[in-house]
Amino acid sequence: GYTGTGVIVAVVDSGVRPGYPVLDSDAPVIGGVDLVADGLGFSNPQNDPHGTFVAGLISGKALINVSNTTLASSVQQHFPGALVGSDLPLIGAAPSSSIYAVRVFGVNASAGAPESPIIVAIDYVIDLRVKYLKGDPTGVNIQICNLSLGNTTLWAGRDLFDRSVDALLAN
Repeated sequence: GYTGTGVIVAVVDSGVRPGYPVLDSDAPVIGGVDLVADGLGFSNPQNDPHGTFVAGLISGKALINVSNTTLASSVQQHFPGALVGSDLPLIGAAPSSSIYAVRVFGVNASAGAPESPIIVAIDYVIDLRVKYLKGDPTGVNIQICNLSLGNTTLWAGRDLFDRSVDALLAN
């Protein structure tokens, strides 16, 4: 019964790629910001696909036609009834939620990103939420923030990144 209705999820990642069925069926991406400054924006076909994949895991909804494929045969054999006709439904964890994309990774997300834009992104998400709570029309009611990224530190819990995540959780 929990579908994410009315929930806005900030996805701090590589932005999104338009034209992917899992995100196009009901247009869950309601906005975003680009903190990479390479001119591509938060929604661009050249963006690394990782952010689109993550957003799809959260709010995706699509029927992917798999007729006459090995996948269709395997699904029919091992998961009878899972196909809708010849379509495979792909549903995210919160398919009725909305996505606010925050781009911090460039066109090759595996190259990483400097820590400073990630900290700026966290601060930006907090600011949007605080503005919303204060009734500012420029605010966004972000209730969840996804950070699908890693970090190394010698000062676990005490460096600026960890303290930024703590502030995000508090807000």
